[in-house]
Amino acid sequence: MVATKAIQQVSMFSKIYDEFFKGLDPSKGAQNFWNTLFLLRVDVQYLENKLSAMTTDDIFELKETINCIFYHCVESLDETNPIRIINSMQTLSVFVREITKKLRGANSAYDQMDVLIGFDSAEIVIPKLIRCIGKIISGSDSMLLKKRAVRLALVVATTKDNVNQNPMLDYFMRVSIFESLCELFSCGTADRTDVGTDAVILLLILINYRKYDTANPYAVKLSILDNELALNGLGQIINKVLQDFNANYSTKQQQQDSNRGGFFFSVTNAVTNLLVGEDKTLDEYSVNDALLFALYEGVQLNRNLISVLTRNHSDEPVNIPDQQGGEADQQNHLSAQGDSGGVGVDGSAEPSNILVSFFEYMSYIMNDTKDPAKFANSKLCLIIVTCIVEDQYANTFLHDSSITFRVNLYQPPMRHKKPGAERPRKSVPLVVSLLDLLCNFISTQLKKSLPYELHAFSLAIVYRIICHQKKNKIRLLGYQWQLLWQALIVFLKFLVANSSELLDSFDIFHLAFRAVGVLNLFITFGDAFLPSPSSYDELYYEILRMYNTFDDMYAVALQHVRSNGNLHESAARLMHSLTNIRSIIAHFNPRIKDFQELNNLSSLSIDQVLGIVRDNYDSLALRMQDSLDHYDRYTEKPHQVPFFSSLMRTIIHDCRVGLPITTMEQQELLDSFSTLDHS
Repeated sequence: MVATKAIQQVSMFSKIYDEFFKGLDPSKGAQNFWNTLFLLRVDVQYLENKLSAMTTDDIFELKETINCIFYHCVESLDETNPIRIINSMQTLSVFVREITKKLRGANSAYDQMDVLIGFDSAEIVIPKLIRCIGKIISGSDSMLLKKRAVRLALVVATTKDNVNQNPMLDYFMRVSIFESLCELFSCGTADRTDVGTDAVILLLILINYRKYDTANPYAVKLSILDNELALNGLGQIINKVLQDFNANYSTKQQQQDSNRGGFFFSVTNAVTNLLVGEDKTLDEYSVNDALLFALYEGVQLNRNLISVLTRNHSDEPVNIPDQQGGEADQQNHLSAQGDSGGVGVDGSAEPSNILVSFFEYMSYIMNDTKDPAKFANSKLCLIIVTCIVEDQYANTFLHDSSITFRVNLYQPPMRHKKPGAERPRKSVPLVVSLLDLLCNFISTQLKKSLPYELHAFSLAIVYRIICHQKKNKIRLLGYQWQLLWQALIVFLKFLVANSSELLDSFDIFHLAFRAVGVLNLFITFGDAFLPSPSSYDELYYEILRMYNTFDDMYAVALQHVRSNGNLHESAARLMHSLTNIRSIIAHFNPRIKDFQELNNLSSLSIDQVLGIVRDNYDSLALRMQDSLDHYDRYTEKPHQVPFFSSLMRTIIHDCRVGLPITTMEQQELLDSFSTLDHS
């Protein structure tokens, strides 16, 4: 009976629209025509097929008919009957998507708006459409209606790849739905998860509309948002997506790693790669860049979101500290953050938050940066971390030794390690996990197609962390700084060994300068943050052990300066930064050789070298370098504008492609109201 009724409705729907598409007006003389039409089940496939089969001329000839349908759909959104609202939104979504797809050209955005709405009516119809969308999002009791309203807004917002070329977004700037989206972020966990991702993407697109040209009202409102429920909900949406990705990726990698090893696997893997290309595992679980882009915008615009990043993500709200409050208030707030969370391996409560999920995500995504999409995603992650470590409050939290987390950073299997041989990670301050993550990237992602920008950001993040420790005299007790020093030296060694090839594409002197700059911070200010005096000895040992690397790097830079190459200024700056390291080498190496000759030794033990270093500190002369502990803070303009503009285009395109109006979704919406009186 129900199926028969549905078939009858679809048949009636198609007959009515057949007349519309012939240029006729079936509404003439028919009472309650539009009320009746919007009670009929929308045949999405029929509408899509009809509109896609039309030529551009056909579309323009039907302009008045389409304007009429669009107008009555918007009018129906202001009703209380959910069936009419659903069907109106479905109809609008199909017409907007198909018409904008059909009309592409120099003036396509304005042609699209004229054919859909009509210029004469746009000033009335579009604002009402937006107000209705906001009203449904904030006022409806049905999460399915909220979801469809957000989807309709996304269909309208993604008609052009270039966000600034979509004139309909200008009306969203005049009629704001920001408060409605915040209400959506504040709702219960199950409901928020269902529609939250779409809402975050919509907010992101609205924030990026002409944001470089004018004061974007959504960006302004986000910058002053202090609604802790909305901010916490936004954070939980992002955290949930990251956690799902991490779980999927971890499961897949464990399966692959357990099968790794042995002659048969090696041969099979090699043949597979030759036939079908490299493994595309990551693509199966790729996280939408939009959520991380939204996280970036939030961190950039609103300092309150920093406190969301540092709290445990249970469903209970946590008070945000007063931004005018003192350091003691912030410390008390920080100390309260680690009290609850997940469950540890021993069954005890184990804290977790967005940063834990985020760092774990980064360890997966940055493991393979050859794919352009993964490279862009990794760059976005590193920019977000750069903004985080430049925030005093966030950096204080990262370094707080009383708040520890277990961060399961992914480490790809090495030939000399069996799968699963890594020791379980300890619960440590978050900065330790971040440093481990960056050390691993700096020392392993070394290839002729060097991910230059990623290394530059990684080194810059490490530099900011060390500057914070120096400024606040923070000592990471128990941390093995040798891991960082060795990673930096391995990186420099790679640059030297491949300098002739890399110089054709990259300014390796700039990267080397950044790496040497980190070492100089330790040499000059290490007494303020290294855990003990013996750490200095270990630092000097690492420099002396790899002195050839520094000598060779200096020689490459000197040769470039003498030849007046196009990077001679960068090379000269690197040479100057190597002054103290070369002084250390020149001071201790002769004494080491004298000790070898005096004791007739061909090589020395670590303890013997450390003893020589300790005995000859007093006569070592080093220079103080100007502004060594200062850095230029990150700014998006002008250097990163092309990156974010390109990323926004990709997000809009992927969103538009991923928003089909399926019959299954439509059936779900209608079934939820099947018991309502449709009259």
